[in-house]
Amino acid sequence: MYFCKCGKSYAKVSSLRSHARFCEIYEKIDKTSKYKVDNRYTCECGKAFDKHQSLNAHFSYCRIHKNGNPLTRGLPGYCGWNKGLTKETSEIMLSVSKKVSEKQTGRNLPDSWRKHLSDSLKGKTGGVRDGSNKWRGVHIEMNGTIVWLDSSYELRFVNLLNSFEISWVKNRRKFPYEYGNSKFMYIPDFYLPEMNIWIEIKGWLKDKDLAKWKYFPYSLKVIKLKELEVLEKIKTKDAIVAELVYAQDRGS
Repeated sequence: MYFCKCGKSYAKVSSLRSHARFCEIYEKIDKTSKYKVDNRYTCECGKAFDKHQSLNAHFSYCRIHKNGNPLTRGLPGYCGWNKGLTKETSEIMLSVSKKVSEKQTGRNLPDSWRKHLSDSLKGKTGGVRDGSNKWRGVHIEMNGTIVWLDSSYELRFVNLLNSFEISWVKNRRKFPYEYGNSKFMYIPDFYLPEMNIWIEIKGWLKDKDLAKWKYFPYSLKVIKLKELEVLEKIKTKDAIVAELVYAQDRGS
């Protein structure tokens, strides 16, 4: 049980915290005041936040504040309980799949709602929008500016280009394409101005990807893990350029 000095008790600490907002006796200790610098809250690990609530949430994951406790969700090395489970091997996953399928069956979301979902997710998921993938921290610093990338494969590719002093641009330009009688926008990963080619770093290949590349109007090089490993073994810039320029196009 969790007790307040006013005499009330609660079974959960979250209930006590909710009570604290209204209780005049509850002692509120500001644990984040010492971290406030220039109107921002900065942890000893170097990460800074605009709100003290964000700093408190960060404490549960920070290596410094964990004091040697086991890794938890969000840290490298953490393995979720459902990792590797499928509908065929787990009754729980099968049950969840059925519930989700039942809820979604027959739903026909209007375009306005689809747009609302898309706008609300911008900056929180993948893509090349500002803030993309900040949750995973895949980025590189270029001329004092942090460039956020979409995967560890992209980071490897960028490091390779930098090692040979090959200029590159993280693309934000959109190109229209059609798939399944609907229109979409495709955003390639990189543009290499010296070679005038566009680059797509690809993990899993989907049917939709083929449609993107079919409608793309410029020279596009699709680099998968196998091609990336080949590039990383090359020792000269000329060989890298030749591999990029004369390699097969569009993932074929």
